[in-house]
Amino acid sequence: MSDMLEFYGICIFAAIFSFFLLSPALSAVSSPQAIVHNTHQSIRGLLDPPGLSLDTLLRSRASPNARLVRAFHLSNTFVSPDPTIHANFLRKTGSLLRAAKDDWAGFNGVAQQAVELALSDQPTSFDTFVRSATLYTTIVGLLDPHVDMTSLASNDVNIVTNLITDLWILSKNPAHIPEHAYPNPLDFVIPAWETLWRVVAVTLAHITRHIFKHSLLTTFLPDLIASRIPPRIETHIADIESAQRSALWEFDSSPPEAFDAARFMREPKACELLTFGAGRLKCAAMNWAPIAAALIVGAILNRADGVAHDIERGERVGERTGWDGWTVRKVP
Repeated sequence: MSDMLEFYGICIFAAIFSFFLLSPALSAVSSPQAIVHNTHQSIRGLLDPPGLSLDTLLRSRASPNARLVRAFHLSNTFVSPDPTIHANFLRKTGSLLRAAKDDWAGFNGVAQQAVELALSDQPTSFDTFVRSATLYTTIVGLLDPHVDMTSLASNDVNIVTNLITDLWILSKNPAHIPEHAYPNPLDFVIPAWETLWRVVAVTLAHITRHIFKHSLLTTFLPDLIASRIPPRIETHIADIESAQRSALWEFDSSPPEAFDAARFMREPKACELLTFGAGRLKCAAMNWAPIAAALIVGAILNRADGVAHDIERGERVGERTGWDGWTVRKVP
């Protein structure tokens, strides 16, 4: 049992590291008028300014996400400034997350089944495999546990995940997105799945490359970290990368840019970590997402162990795209 807890402990801390890498505001945009916030205090002040109304905060988040309405016809709180929509979304999300957190063993079983369905006898691109396994898990493990996972055809799941990713990328282009007769992604699927699969992919990429000192990972549950970064407000930029590479880590045994999942057992304190944002618009899944990602990673590593299936590495670690050369292949 202790070995299993240490294994999932590794996965959890690795997932937290990957959330850092994929924070929406990691890169500062070059602009002579841009004001870059790169300290924890200034970033928190930007994300949760004192005296600002909830209406203003919601408008500041919804405005840059208007492209997602055009691409997916979403209507949730990430694209709408309506306080009623925000309250309803939080209530529904809270209900889903509470049910999921009450049964981590069940969620782990769902992740294991999802990986089995996503695996193929034929070589599969790594990102397609991770996206599909994560979507299976998100739908059944979080959104609707009554769905028969085997009723979701693997080819359909692959097509849907590829199209969502393609449309997300196209949404960043101001040009018109052509009309397609595709099913409309759900308001709750996009927030849960779109970030989660990338965290799983990046975590797998790092965790399969590094050897960890298990003696540093004897605690299963991490200190839970703060919330998701809302989109930047006008020309103000929350430079999370600079903040996380600051003196906050100066007493750490490894450099800030190094992959060291165990560092989250040491310093800094949870209140200093900004991966999920801060204030009233922090991510509702901040306590759920790292453990969920870790369980999906663990389920994949349990099968892609070099015995039945193997993960062949590409030249570089991707994000939403950039996984060229990465393949999940059945061992002969």
